[in-house]
Amino acid sequence: MAYACYPLGILPGLSRLFEDYIAGQASEFYPVPPGGDRWMAAASRPAKPEPALAALLRAQNHAFGAGPLTLANIEKLQTGARAVVTGQQVALFGGPLYTLHKAATAVRLAREASQATGIAHVPIFWLATEDHDFAEIDHVALPAADGALEVLRLGAHPLAHSGAPVGAMRLGPG
Repeated sequence: MAYACYPLGILPGLSRLFEDYIAGQASEFYPVPPGGDRWMAAASRPAKPEPALAALLRAQNHAFGAGPLTLANIEKLQTGARAVVTGQQVALFGGPLYTLHKAATAVRLAREASQATGIAHVPIFWLATEDHDFAEIDHVALPAADGALEVLRLGAHPLAHSGAPVGAMRLGPG
C-alpha cells in the first residue's frame, strides 16, 4: 500500500490561529511557542481574581451535581488561580475518547503548572453545546477492510434544519 504524508499547513482555509499553532513558534496568538512546558514560565504569577466567573461556574456546576474537587477548584479562581482551558464540540461521532483525553490533559497540565510555578492552576473544560451545524456532526468516517473510508451517517433528524443547537437534539432508538 502506498501512502503520502503532507504537512497540515497545505490545507486550504486554515485559520491564522491554527497556522500559528502548527508552526510551533511564538506569534500574535501564542506569546510562547505552543507545546512543551515553556508556557508555564508565562503563568508564574497569580491571575486577577475572577469572582464573576467563579460565581457563574459555581452555579452551573452545582446544577450539574459536581463533586467537591470541582467546587474547590472554582473557589481557587476567586482568589487568583490561573486556568488551563479546553473544550470540545458536542458530537455523536466526535470522538468520546478524544473528549476524555482532552479533559484529562487539562487536569494534568493544571497540576503540572501548579507544581512548577507554585501558583494554583485549575482545569476548566467546556462542551460546545450551542453549535447549530448538524451536518458537521452527523457522520463518522471509518476505515473499511479494503483500505477505503466508509462513511456512516446518522440520517435525518426532525430538528436538523430548525436552527436548534445540536446539543439539544435527542436521538431515538433508531
